[in-house]
Amino acid sequence: MCSSDLAGARESARPDRAGWIRCTLPIESIDQGIRELMRLCDEVEVLGPRELRAEWIATLRAMTRRHRGAVEG
Repeated sequence: MCSSDLAGARESARPDRAGWIRCTLPIESIDQGIRELMRLCDEVEVLGPRELRAEWIATLRAMTRRHRGAVEG
């Protein structure tokens, strides 16, 4: 996945009322999928498959714990 892929998705899909575009991205494995999706930061919500969503949530929770109490700014 690269930025041009995302640009193509934006041009070919219609956003919902909240501005989100639903798409399907091929992944080789759960781990590889997580690494690719992390590049999108808070611009992505993982809806499925269930295993990918569970790992996504676990990864975000681990990152939150790791950075809890960090000085902002």
